[in-house]
This record gives sequence, C-alpha cells and structure tokens, in this order.
Amino acid sequence: MSSKGSQKCRDGWRVLELHLLGKLKSLYQVVLEEVRHGRHLEYLNAIFTRLSESSMTYLYRVH
Repeated sequence: MSSKGSQKCRDGWRVLELHLLGKLKSLYQVVLEEVRHGRHLEYLNAIFTRLSESSMTYLYRVH
C-alpha cells in the first residue's frame, strides 16, 4: 500500500474514532439524565442498540 493510501486509511479511522467518541459522550449524557429520572433499563437498551446501528451505518459510509 502506498504511503498516500496508508495515510488516507489512517485519516478514515480517525474520523470514525472522533464520530464514535462524540456519540459516546452524547449517550453518556442521555444515560445520566434517564437514570436521574428513574427510567426503565429497556429504554436505555434501545438507546444502545440505536447507537450501535448508527455507528455501523457510519462505518459503511466512510469505507
């Protein structure tokens, strides 16, 4: 693989990493808020499922 291609691959993974970190920070805030309000765990599980699905969709779009 060329140096240019290798750099592009690393940049793609960095973009994905930053995207996922942003999602995790948002999720953390939502979970804290839901726990404060005593929401049921099934609701939180749905959030994790949705986050996982959106992350996989993003991964396929990036690559």
